Amino acid sequence: MDKRVMIIQKSGAVVQRFGLFLESRGFDVVTCFKGWEQDVKPETEALWLYELEKHGEGVTGIEDLIAVKKLRSATDKPIIVYGSGMDEMTMISMLNAGADDCVTDACGAMELLARVNSQIRRYDRLRGSGQSMRVLKIGELEIDDISKTVLVEGRSVNMTPMEYKILYLLAKRRGKVLSTKQIYEQVWNMKPIGADNTVAVHVRHIREKIEQNPQNPRYLQVVWGQGYKVG
Repeated sequence: MDKRVMIIQKSGAVVQRFGLFLESRGFDVVTCFKGWEQDVKPETEALWLYELEKHGEGVTGIEDLIAVKKLRSATDKPIIVYGSGMDEMTMISMLNAGADDCVTDACGAMELLARVNSQIRRYDRLRGSGQSMRVLKIGELEIDDISKTVLVEGRSVNMTPMEYKILYLLAKRRGKVLSTKQIYEQVWNMKPIGADNTVAVHVRHIREKIEQNPQNPRYLQVVWGQGYKVG
């Protein structure tokens, strides 16, 4: 198991809390502030620990959201976001932006160590099986979130950006039902006004592209009265 952890720090608090502890457990801890984009080396890092800027309670900095999205696009290695006093909505925003896990200042050193080891093991297990964490395979359906491509039985499927986002969102949560409002909020990042019809139209188009029989779908299914899922 690789043992190199890159910490992107803002205040230095995360390094003070966890840096020496991780090193004492055999990790190679490297820190950086601004300009971290130049330090992204997917072949050497085992995990990234990103510290949020300190904002008011319930406030998420747009710079942090952009940075986490940028980091996710640059690497498929695990990303843990640390934020002092981070609330539920901020955690959701960070997870949607690409983070694999979120921790607050309530997290102790031993808990963080367990989370770090868990994320690295998960990545190594998927890599060992030949499956990238950013490539989802469900039957003959393959979704590559690095190249943003969709294959069905080896055939390339052309999708609009919104169609792709809906399919990938549901595939990531395979088996879980998401309501039209949840889908709309996470894909369009807007309040779900007129969500039912908009989502239904996009789902119909997706089915026409990926299903052999859109009237009896294998992948993208409706759960009446609840929403949609990829089964």
